[in-house]
Amino acid sequence: MNVVDYGGVLALVPTRADPVLEARGLLTGAGSLADEVVEEHRREIEQDEPRFY
Repeated sequence: MNVVDYGGVLALVPTRADPVLEARGLLTGAGSLADEVVEEHRREIEQDEPRFY
């Protein structure tokens, strides 16, 4: 057991046998955050800089 202080509240948190193995797959299914950031940046550029031909 680990004792963790959450801003004045103590909590007993069980230790994991293998935290890396247990965390595997925790963030799957959400898509790529990098792809979302690139797409957002592309939209911002289109809005901020009108194209002149």
